[in-house]
Amino acid sequence: MAIINIKPKKVVFILGFIIILLVFASVVVQLMKFAAGSKSLYGLASRFDLDGEGNIPNYFSSILLLFSAFLLAIIAAIKKKGNKPYAYHWVFLSIIFVHLSIDEMICIHESWIRSMRIIFDAKGIFYFAWVIPGLVVVLVLAAFFYRFLFNLVLKSRLLFMIAAIVYVGGVLGCELIGGWYVFHFGKINFTYNMIAMIEEVLEMTGIVLFIYALLEYMQNEFKEIQVQIKN
Repeated sequence: MAIINIKPKKVVFILGFIIILLVFASVVVQLMKFAAGSKSLYGLASRFDLDGEGNIPNYFSSILLLFSAFLLAIIAAIKKKGNKPYAYHWVFLSIIFVHLSIDEMICIHESWIRSMRIIFDAKGIFYFAWVIPGLVVVLVLAAFFYRFLFNLVLKSRLLFMIAAIVYVGGVLGCELIGGWYVFHFGKINFTYNMIAMIEEVLEMTGIVLFIYALLEYMQNEFKEIQVQIKN
């Protein structure tokens, strides 16, 4: 039987290095774009814009989320087979991450902004009005997963919580700050690009931390599985 050794720390190092490369490329391209006064910079600006759609950073984030969903599905399948408690919480988490991956790719939530802005007369920090239902969803999910989270061993619980705080801090926290800035100063400027970049970096970092947490959890919980995960 072939054994595949997966080292969580090495996975995080590789993914983190890719994030650093993407951030470097995005900053350089944005600096060149504003210095040259060119919106496209021969297509490079859109291709490496961390806040862009259908580009390299966007695909990378979507793949990270889909990989998280894959790991969650493996855990869910093992839990269900063993009739373990909270098996369906793992299933639900996997479904959530599949949705997040799809949303990252085609930006479903951004299609809500105009309608939500009209409904809530959103201004200031709520200018990107999708954050209003987004905050409600986060609170509902936090309540739903509360017992599940505290059923985990301490190390996994802390890693899950840190990953969630970093990810949500990017998704919602930076979006609130970005909304306030755009409402007052507009979107086409270097400062907003940097706010958006920080948002995307926090999102990707949060997902990578979550992947690490899942691999560590699998290493400690499923010693009998054929794929061995080692430090």
